[in-house]
Amino acid sequence: MGDGDRGVVGFGGVIVTLWQKDRADRRAELWRRLTRAFEQAAYGGGPAAELGVKAVGVISRSRLATREEAALVVAFLRATLPRRADNERGAR
Repeated sequence: MGDGDRGVVGFGGVIVTLWQKDRADRRAELWRRLTRAFEQAAYGGGPAAELGVKAVGVISRSRLATREEAALVVAFLRATLPRRADNERGAR
């Protein structure tokens, strides 16, 4: 392997590393936003909680979310929505 070939391979390694870091950073941001939306949906009141539920739905459709994460979101929404409906009925 000549010097030019090693440079191309090295450059390729740098590109892959940057791509992986970018993806990891974007996934971390996805989870930061999703966690905030979960908290808003579960603990917010009235319109704030409704907005949190909608945000969970939007954020979870990101291409960065895995199938397992989408399943987690579905489980969260199923657990949260009936409880919120009960609380709203009791407040009336």
